[in-house]
This record gives sequence, structure tokens and C-alpha cells, in this order.
Amino acid sequence: MKFKKEEFTIGVFEDNPIVVIGLSSYLKSIPNYSFEVIFSSSNPQDFLSHCIAHKPDFLIVDIISDKTFGLELFEQIFSKNKNEIILAYTNVKSRKIIKTLISMGVAAFIPKKDKLSSFEDAFDLIIKKGKVYLPPYLESLIDDNEIPIVLTEMEKKIIPFLLKGYSSKLIAEEFFVTSNAIDFHRKNLFSKFEVNNIASFVKEAIAQGYSRGINF
Repeated sequence: MKFKKEEFTIGVFEDNPIVVIGLSSYLKSIPNYSFEVIFSSSNPQDFLSHCIAHKPDFLIVDIISDKTFGLELFEQIFSKNKNEIILAYTNVKSRKIIKTLISMGVAAFIPKKDKLSSFEDAFDLIIKKGKVYLPPYLESLIDDNEIPIVLTEMEKKIIPFLLKGYSSKLIAEEFFVTSNAIDFHRKNLFSKFEVNNIASFVKEAIAQGYSRGINF
């Protein structure tokens, strides 16, 4: 999607108020455009409500939060509006999770370790050319054959319990299913995260932003 205007509104999902202040200040300084952060929230449901009520032109969303789980907020946003323009701004480093974001329809991936000037480059590419922005060192992800992670609902539900060290038997009791069923989902998770044991799974899941869990 290309734009014919130069004034834009933005909604931000971020649980660090200092980051929000710094980001808002920087966006106002970008030349050639007028950006205004019209709301920010660290609560997923409040954020989604604001998105519906205010209909901002862009959303800047962190993956990792105390109140949401990995990619779930992105899924919820796109389920309500598949044309939403989202810039992911996060500390997540996993190439597979970045690839997953791109496959979902995210318009930009900006690592928090990068300079804020990356936002100027990202908005320029999105607004003028309607293209996806990635830092130069990640651009190969657009063309590579790496398979993105797609989790089932049950896999999403059991991850927090696996990270807490629950056994298959205990997890099964939580969801009123058999231990064999949990073992099946656990095996699939190991395959998707390309690990062979629970210690490696925990390490990889944390690296990909699945460490905080979610309230079901």
C-alpha cells in the first residue's frame, strides 16, 4: 500500500514507558512526514480496543510483554484487520520468528539494538514503495526458504507450562487430556523449534519471545 498523504497517526504497544517517550519524540523529528503517537498501551486488550476506536495509520508493536505471548498479539491484530500496517520493534533475534512475522504480513522488523533512524528508512520504504522493511543484514530473509513457525492453539497453551518445568502428566491434568496427547504436542514443538530436549527448547523459546506466557 502506497500513501498519498504526509501526516500519519501511530499506535504503540510497549511496556516500557521510557521507550514510548523516546520513540514518540524521535518520530516527531523525522523530516518530510508528520507522525503523531495517538495512543500507547502495554495491555493487549486495551491496545486492540484503541486500534478499533482510533484507527491509526501504523502500529508499532513489541513481541515480548508481561501480558501477551509471543506472536499472539500480531495474530489478534490481523484477525481484526488483515490490512493493518505493523512495524515490529523488539529485542527478538531469531531468524525464524522474524520470517514468521514477515509471512504474517508485518510491514517492518526493526531490532531495538538498531538506531532509531531505522524508522525513517522503514517508513520511507513503506510509504513511498509499499515494500517490507528489514535491516540490510536481514534482507536475505525475504528470499530464503526458511520455514516460519506456525503453532497450533494447543501448542500455544502448553508452552508456558513447559517453560515452568511441568511434566506431560501435570500438563495433561490441566487440560483434561492424556499424557500421550501432551507428548505428541511436545514432540511437534521440539521439531518446529529445531531442538532435541527440553533445555534447548526453553532456551530457544525464550530467545524467540515466548518466555512470559499468557493468561488463558
